Amino acid sequence: MRQECRILLLCLGLAATPVAGADPFANLPDPTRPSGWQDGIGSTANQGMVLQGTTVSANRRVAVINGQRLAVGDRVQGATVTDIQPFQVTLQRAGRDIALRLTPPLAKEKR
Repeated sequence: MRQECRILLLCLGLAATPVAGADPFANLPDPTRPSGWQDGIGSTANQGMVLQGTTVSANRRVAVINGQRLAVGDRVQGATVTDIQPFQVTLQRAGRDIALRLTPPLAKEKR
């Protein structure tokens, strides 16, 4: 009985002790993100713009970028939406095309 109490107290003490340093899982990739996901870090063209979804039908094409619903011709952060496809939106800012994707391309594109 005494041994069990000591073990219980030891376990409670260890559970209550804060772990030294930061979150041990902070540097692990998010397993819910699509393969090849990039959050704009390292890219100055689309930094701050995140494509969150697209709706493409015979009657309309809508994209959600940074929580804002947009159609072709609408503007977001100084860029104009020029094309909306099922998994990609093309914008133009200062004469340069910006492509935002929900998933990585399935086939290698020619450049």
